Amino acid sequence: MICGYVLDNCDGDIARAKNLRSKFGHYFDSVTDWLVDSAFFLCLGIGASAHRDQSVWLWLGVITAVGATVSYFLELRHDLAAARGEKADPVNAGTLPGNLSEALVYIFRELTRADFCFIVLALAYYDVAWVLLPLGAVGAQAYWLTSLFVSWRRFHV
Repeated sequence: MICGYVLDNCDGDIARAKNLRSKFGHYFDSVTDWLVDSAFFLCLGIGASAHRDQSVWLWLGVITAVGATVSYFLELRHDLAAARGEKADPVNAGTLPGNLSEALVYIFRELTRADFCFIVLALAYYDVAWVLLPLGAVGAQAYWLTSLFVSWRRFHV
């Protein structure tokens, strides 16, 4: 997991430093991040369900993977809208947010993206990685709902 984290961050940094960015690279990175995140929570749910012999853990993994999928497609929709020249959503555009709701979504996203592999490693060391399932199930839904709410606010008349 840490190796994947390092490689995932290095490829983008190298591409930006050498001015080798491409649309394909951007979308490929986005798709692989979505697949890895969804598969991680789904597999964590399968493992916790088998270990504890309770199906609730499997369902929490599925709910989290579905939330990650919805978030991915909302972000994809945003990227395509930005490519068409539509007004950018500050939360998904990587700019500093202007109000409290945008700031909370921005902070949550950046913290979970940057340090997630280390959080998983620490929790796995203490054999409590299962706590990520209820947190992920709630957090994934809260993330895409908040992101959608912030996007809708742009259209408020």
